[in-house]
Amino acid sequence: MVSTEPLKVLVVEDEPSVARLIKRLLENRFDVAVETTSNLFSGRLLIEGGGFDVVTLDYQFPDGDGLSLLEEIASSRSHPPVILVTGHGDERTAVRAFEAGAAGYVVKDSKMAAMLPDVFAKVVSGLALKDVQKELGDKLDQLQLVVDNVPAMIARLDTGHRCLYSNENFAGYFGGTPESLQGRPAREGLGGEAWMAMADRMEAACQGHGGMCEGWITDEGYKRRFTATFVPRLGSSGQVTDYFIFVEDRTAALDSAGHPAQGPA
Repeated sequence: MVSTEPLKVLVVEDEPSVARLIKRLLENRFDVAVETTSNLFSGRLLIEGGGFDVVTLDYQFPDGDGLSLLEEIASSRSHPPVILVTGHGDERTAVRAFEAGAAGYVVKDSKMAAMLPDVFAKVVSGLALKDVQKELGDKLDQLQLVVDNVPAMIARLDTGHRCLYSNENFAGYFGGTPESLQGRPAREGLGGEAWMAMADRMEAACQGHGGMCEGWITDEGYKRRFTATFVPRLGSSGQVTDYFIFVEDRTAALDSAGHPAQGPA
């Protein structure tokens, strides 16, 4: 799950009164743990140590230029977003800040008390979105691993009966690979026998009707029997966007005449 721990914020600011104001503004509105430091040297060491979710950074310090540290932070592989907080409220400074990689820009003036929380909220929203995207990505990777390793045979087709996805078992059962089936019409990817068995149910799935059918495919001189279940998927408008096929191999079962289903074609 996305973490609910307080955000860790580092305030790099050489004016103690401004540092206290920034700390108070953020703590009053957000669930944050704020640490402050008054120079670039210690700020650099703290950031290199990791663990901060957001950094606010002054523009000028006795020991250097805040933009140089901003550029260092932005060039690192994994870095916290930085909000530049400066008394130099001119367009040139703002442009330089964003070019250097700033996530936000706030001027130390009468509007700062209102502007800083607003800018910080936008930065936090971006962090939350990245967390959600990562979580979803992890879940999709896990789901893909499961789907590719379960015995079930699963495929997803669009309403033109082109294969959008198939797991390894589905593709292998019909003599292909997931890569060879993707984007191909079902008639080509599954073969004529399977297509003839499934065609009516595929059309019904595109109309929003689930169902099941049985069929045969010939494999190296032997008949194999399968059942296929169709599950349509509806979009927000209520129209079918695509559908799933779940296939089960029933070769070991008996046919309607009581004969073994597997035998010479």
